[in-house]
Amino acid sequence: MQHTTRLTLECSSFRVTALPQGRVVIDLEDVASAPVTGETIYDKDGVARRLMVSIRTIDNYMRRRKNPLPYSKHAGNVRFLEKDVQAWLETGKARR
Repeated sequence: MQHTTRLTLECSSFRVTALPQGRVVIDLEDVASAPVTGETIYDKDGVARRLMVSIRTIDNYMRRRKNPLPYSKHAGNVRFLEKDVQAWLETGKARR
């Protein structure tokens, strides 16, 4: 059985997408206006642009005791999954 899930790492100025069979696509463009496909992973700058807030606001969302913005750390870098950000927004947790 072949696994066909895409994994996308999105930063402020490029997007790297891992495709089946070990292929990788690198897009050097303004990724903020591009459609979201597959599993999108944001860095702090990317999620700030996605939510149209400052990086300082993202830091505040992450530090909240109640309903913090979901994130994970990989190799010391903070990452946000699009599906987690979307679920957080849909439950109204972005509001105080």
